[in-house]
Amino acid sequence: MISDRAAVVQALIGENQLFDIGVTIWARAPAEEEKEWNKSIGKKSKSWGPSVVDGPILMHQASHLWFESSSQIVSNIPAMAGNALFIPLHSDLAFRGLQLSDLTSTTVEFMLPRKYFVDSKGYPMKSDGLKASFTILPASPSPLDNVTSISSWIHSDGITPKRTWPFPLGSQDNLPKTGKDEAIDRLSFVIPLVQSYKAPNHCFNASANFNLDFDLSSPYTMLPQIVSRTHIRIVKETQLMNLESFREAHDTLKLHECGKSRTVNNSRFSEDIEDTYKFVTVCQRDYSTTGILETLFEVDAPLPDGSSHTEYVYAPYLESSRGGLGPKDLTPVPVWKDCTRFSSPPLDAPSNFSDVLPESLKISWNITYSAISPARRTMLDSLNYLTTPDVLDPPEIETSEYQKIFAQDTVDQANSIFGIHRGESAHPWRRLLLSLLSTTISITAVAFDTLYWYTRRETAFISVPGTILLATANLIDSELILQGREAWLSYQFLLSKADSITQIFGDRHNAGLKQMRSVLRLLRFFFVLLFPLQTTWMLMTVLRIEVVWPLGSEDTIWGRNLFTLRRMRPTHRERTSERLERSTLRLRSRIAIIIGLFVVYYAMLPRIPNFLDPLHPEPNPSILQAKMLFKDLIMKESIVDPLFVSGSIFQFILNNSSGFFAGSFRMAAMLKIGVVLLDVLQFVPAITGRPESRGGMDMSFVIYAVVILVQGWQAATLPKVVQSDDVN
Repeated sequence: MISDRAAVVQALIGENQLFDIGVTIWARAPAEEEKEWNKSIGKKSKSWGPSVVDGPILMHQASHLWFESSSQIVSNIPAMAGNALFIPLHSDLAFRGLQLSDLTSTTVEFMLPRKYFVDSKGYPMKSDGLKASFTILPASPSPLDNVTSISSWIHSDGITPKRTWPFPLGSQDNLPKTGKDEAIDRLSFVIPLVQSYKAPNHCFNASANFNLDFDLSSPYTMLPQIVSRTHIRIVKETQLMNLESFREAHDTLKLHECGKSRTVNNSRFSEDIEDTYKFVTVCQRDYSTTGILETLFEVDAPLPDGSSHTEYVYAPYLESSRGGLGPKDLTPVPVWKDCTRFSSPPLDAPSNFSDVLPESLKISWNITYSAISPARRTMLDSLNYLTTPDVLDPPEIETSEYQKIFAQDTVDQANSIFGIHRGESAHPWRRLLLSLLSTTISITAVAFDTLYWYTRRETAFISVPGTILLATANLIDSELILQGREAWLSYQFLLSKADSITQIFGDRHNAGLKQMRSVLRLLRFFFVLLFPLQTTWMLMTVLRIEVVWPLGSEDTIWGRNLFTLRRMRPTHRERTSERLERSTLRLRSRIAIIIGLFVVYYAMLPRIPNFLDPLHPEPNPSILQAKMLFKDLIMKESIVDPLFVSGSIFQFILNNSSGFFAGSFRMAAMLKIGVVLLDVLQFVPAITGRPESRGGMDMSFVIYAVVILVQGWQAATLPKVVQSDDVN
């Protein structure tokens, strides 16, 4: 029981508080309309106007746009800015009657007229051309019903409308805003709805007298895409806070004076610049630095006896998730592909301009809502650093349906970690979990196999030709050179004092992301290194090669420190094992098996027959050709697999003849069966659904699964080989 509610700060949105979420979509006005509007309000006016959203548009790098970045507040960044006009296209409630525990979704449909996605010269919209604002509207009864004072971390210069008034758009209730309406306007945040993606430059090497505003020297250019899927979330914080401590932290945050503007007054700038632009203090919004400290409300809470007393409440933290976007989460913006539009001087749009581009775009924007605890948010967003593309490496627009499906599936599986789901029956989280389990168990099995060959002292009942074939398959499939090059580059990056790009832009988040990925590449290289080590120990065991280190003083420094290799004499059990293998399977039969398997696998190329058909569309011929030229088909299915299967067959035959299980630890064999079963579960619709990206179960996988099952059966039924110290 709280004895003095005036000494604590309560959560505005508690577990049982109902609330709505409104969404307003803003489009930046064409340059001509924006210019006329600026004239109407006066060049030196500090009034942003009723249709301006999120303050001025900053003439600064994209990562420092107002309250759209996820970086921390590192300093007050002065940026030169001017007024920008935004027009509301849609403003209404997106969610009604929500609670913190809800998980729901909705679709907002709106029309984007042509004048907003392409200008009169044919240039596509810019990254700031379309924005959306979300606003929390607590249902009555609510503490905001009796709000008396509002304290915001944003300076009064930077407080701008985030929703239309009256709200919803087109409402006839044009009454002045109440204190509750003013308080609700503080429960908003803004996100961009346009992202730029790398696409082929259709004007590459075009012959015309071009100006310098468009880069024709690159085969790629950046094209806008409209975001059509967003996940918003509220950080669940409902605990009571000490008023004195909360106010102290809130006041410290206000000292940044985020959004404060001042007129340019410097002799370095022309008079026109001084009249048009302002210096604005720019800060960056993030939960770890602002969180629930952003806004403090003072309310006059009524008592049962008719009197009232002062209480304090804090606003919830509403944000969009950091999850990625796939090709199916974006709507391409139509582009006028006449390269003469970039000539110097620029030409006006042709007479058939309206026939080339549509009058408007119909956008279906899917929005999902959920709540998340602070601890889970920290954990999941930390994992997200590993899946987020580098800031300076924009993603490419996938062209074929095959590429789009796989790119979307990768994003959906990564987003499922953060609680973002498309609402379909593909179960990306289950598939991701199965893949992670399969990878973890595979790594464990490889570690057991490596340990097995490291601890062998003899080759009794180990197939010598079979092991040589298996070692060769491992060596070809390890990709040691490719992974080693990436590891070396990562090592050099970690040793460097600072990244030059990071020094220029001060992007600490991107630097940390690169460092983390470099560490992971090094770890991956060390894991890949296990395969050559295992291969080396396999070959040294079956060839009976021993490393001899010098025991005493030698005449030269090389003699004292350099090891030598010698071949050991076979033991009695090894000679017995070799005779048994030769009598069981003669050389001619071994050669026939190897050649036969190579012929079978080569005959199945380039399209290996499927036991279960894939759900994805047919790959492009270029994709199949690329795979054949490199490693996936030519190196694996036609070389590695025949070597692996033939080597395994030789070991199985010797195991059956000797009555002992050799060639691996029993545990490793059982773990490999577990991996195969997990891979098979990916094809069960009741578990993973029917994702479009699911490939087929081809015959090479079926053959591999049979080999693993036979190995597991022998491991379960045959006794293991006990190593002997016999040297005779």
